[in-house]
Amino acid sequence: MKYISILAVAALAVTTAMADEVKPKRELTAEEAAADAELAKKYPKPPERKAPNLLNLPPVEPGQKRIDIEEHLAWPKEVGDAVVALWSGNATGALALSSDDNHWAGDKRWEEYAERYPSIPVTHVVNTIEPDPLSESIKIRWKELTELGHQVHSHGNAHWGKHQFETATEAEKRREYAAPVRIIEEATGKKVKAIGYAMGYGEPEFSKDYYIAGRGGFGAPNDAATTHYMYTASKSGLADPGFWIQSVLNHDAKVWGKNYYGGWLSVHLHGLGKGDEWKEAFEEHIIPYVKDGTLWATSFANAAMYGQSRDTSKLKVTKNEPKAIAFVLTDDMDDEYFDHPLTVKVRVPNDWKAVTAKQGGKEVKAKLVENEGKKFAFVEAVPDRGETVITP
Repeated sequence: MKYISILAVAALAVTTAMADEVKPKRELTAEEAAADAELAKKYPKPPERKAPNLLNLPPVEPGQKRIDIEEHLAWPKEVGDAVVALWSGNATGALALSSDDNHWAGDKRWEEYAERYPSIPVTHVVNTIEPDPLSESIKIRWKELTELGHQVHSHGNAHWGKHQFETATEAEKRREYAAPVRIIEEATGKKVKAIGYAMGYGEPEFSKDYYIAGRGGFGAPNDAATTHYMYTASKSGLADPGFWIQSVLNHDAKVWGKNYYGGWLSVHLHGLGKGDEWKEAFEEHIIPYVKDGTLWATSFANAAMYGQSRDTSKLKVTKNEPKAIAFVLTDDMDDEYFDHPLTVKVRVPNDWKAVTAKQGGKEVKAKLVENEGKKFAFVEAVPDRGETVITP
C-alpha cells in the first residue's frame, strides 16, 4: 500500500466529517412548517439504487482500494487477452475541467476555447435560484455552451455553503440539490449528471441521490484507486500547471506528501482568467501530454463517468479466433447516466494490418497500436451495449 500523508488523510477526514455530522435544526413557525411539508412533497427522497443501476459509488473503506492501477495500465500478454484501460485512450492520468458561477455567461472566449480544443470539453456548473425567476438569456447561454460541446451541470440551487446547510430542513437540502437538475435539463435538453459544491462544501448524504459525482474543494489530485466520487478533491485555477499535471503522470511527484501517479486532477475555474494566460497554460503544460497520449484532458463529468464505469467493469472475452476477437463489457452503473465509452486494450495477432470493431452490430471507434513489437486493438466500447467484435 502506497504511503498516504497524515495531512491528506486529515483533510479528507475533515471534509467527510463536515458532511456527515448532525446539523442543528432551526425552529419552524406553523406557516414555515406547512411550506416545508409542501416542499417535501415536491422533492421527496428518491428510491435507493442497487447494482447494476448505481448512480454513484460509495467511498472506499480506509486502507482499501477499488482497483489495482497497474493492472489497468498493463498491456495484455497473449493474443485474445483484454484489459480495460485506466483512462480513455490508455492515458496514464486525467485532467478534469470545470468552471463555476456563471462568470462565463458573457465571455465569448469560450467559443474560441471550443474551436481550439474541441476534444476537451468543460463542465460548467451553475446556480438556478429557485423559486426566483432566472433570466432567459442565461438559459439560452447554457444551451449555447452545450452546442459548443461543453456540459452544463449543477452548482446547487442557491450557492449554499456550510452555514446554510446547518439550519436547513431535509426538504430544503433536497431542493438545493434536486432543483438544478430539472431547471438545467429543461433549458439545455441534456441530462444533468454532476455537481460542483458551492464553496467546496457538500452533503453527499443528499447529493448522492441526484448526481453521479460531487466536486469538493480540497486542493489535491484524486487517487484513481480510492476516489470519493461524491466528494472529490479539486484544485482552484490554472496556476503552476506544470507541477500539477506532473502529479498524475510522474511516479516521483508528490502533493501533500502523497504520489498520485495514474490519478486524475480536477481543476475548477472561475472563467478563463485574464487575457490569454489560459492559452499559455494549455499550450505549454497540457496539450503536449494530450498529444503524446499520456494525459486525458476532459470534463469533470466525463472523468467521473469513466472512473466509476471502469471501477465496476466486468470484461469477458467471448471469441478468440485468427480473424475475429470478441468481448462483452458490463458495469454496475445506471446506463441512462453512464454512456461514456471505456478504452479496451486487446492483444491481436501480429499479422493484422488494421482493425475495425462493432458493438451490438454498430461500428465503434477502434485503432491498431504497436508496443514492443506486439499489436493491440484499442476499442471504445460502452458498457452494457452488447458484444463487441474486432476484425482485421
